[in-house]
Amino acid sequence: MTKRAGKIHWMTITAIVGAVLMVGILMSGGDDPAGRAATFMSALARGDAKTLAESTYVEGRSQEEILKEWEKSVEDAKHYRFKFKIKGAQPTGETAQVRMGVWRNFSPGAYDENFQLELVKRDGKWKVRGNGISREMYPFLPRFD
Repeated sequence: MTKRAGKIHWMTITAIVGAVLMVGILMSGGDDPAGRAATFMSALARGDAKTLAESTYVEGRSQEEILKEWEKSVEDAKHYRFKFKIKGAQPTGETAQVRMGVWRNFSPGAYDENFQLELVKRDGKWKVRGNGISREMYPFLPRFD
């Protein structure tokens, strides 16, 4: 195959279009309850207090207060390890329930237990309800009561 000036191979065009589509899909990510729950749980596993605060809603609390609570919580839990898997979501209007399996204090003998996260829609975005997280799932939760 000889190269001609100004001609682009069809594989190059396909690769570029594919890359653009992938970036678009990854960036859109959609704000669905299961996606928000996965973001929240990943941040919880990493100890990312900023993402946890952005993903949490507690009535009567400012984002700064929520962030301070999460910073203390993730510091207290820095050695706690777990794994999770989103099993499904059931949105109903402005609220949603997300089912997941969680392997607590992840170790060789661990098994998945069923838990749920409650989400609410605030300002067009899904957020995890701070008071709706099970302390059994994550013993180091902030006291949002």
